[in-house]
Amino acid sequence: MRVVGFNRLQRRVGARAPVASRSPLTPLDARRLCTLAVSRVKYHSPLRGNCLSQSLALVWLLRREGLTPTLRLGVRLQDAKFDAHAWVEDEGRVLNDTPDVHTRFAPLTGRTGTP
Repeated sequence: MRVVGFNRLQRRVGARAPVASRSPLTPLDARRLCTLAVSRVKYHSPLRGNCLSQSLALVWLLRREGLTPTLRLGVRLQDAKFDAHAWVEDEGRVLNDTPDVHTRFAPLTGRTGTP
């Protein structure tokens, strides 16, 4: 991200992911397996990344399965400290965080939605 910038990377994730023409997975199975794959890399790899890189990877995997996930970015001010967070939603469901992430982080609106 430091090399190409967030906006360009976000466009590339959305545009470059080859979309599967006929995935053998149901959308529910695709969501579960892609989320599990990113989670396993997070816990078993020295390249864990952060919430943004993990969310971008999940968006890319889901798009390969023909789904249309949304990358969400949120912010909060807690104990005089600014904090930001990224997560993925698909069909209104939070995939890589707890369902109450909206109560902990105020989602940004605008062009931060679907890459």
